[in-house]
Amino acid sequence: MGVTPDQHLHVAQSLFHDHVPAQAVGLRTVWINRYGAKRAAAGSLGATPAAAPVTPHWEFATLRDFAEALVADHTARD
Repeated sequence: MGVTPDQHLHVAQSLFHDHVPAQAVGLRTVWINRYGAKRAAAGSLGATPAAAPVTPHWEFATLRDFAEALVADHTARD
């Protein structure tokens, strides 16, 4: 696709299924933390095992919050 890891932003909710593997291949990540979990204590949720230690690059409570931050950032750059 011609896109390098530094040009990609992975937006997801699951620390275990999304952020750990995304960061393992060098992607920056945005955590949509819908449940208000603490990173250090974000243990198992249902069938999802506890995540390996991972620190997302950015964190938002909802996709709306993330979208509003993108618009604000884009507006500030214009």
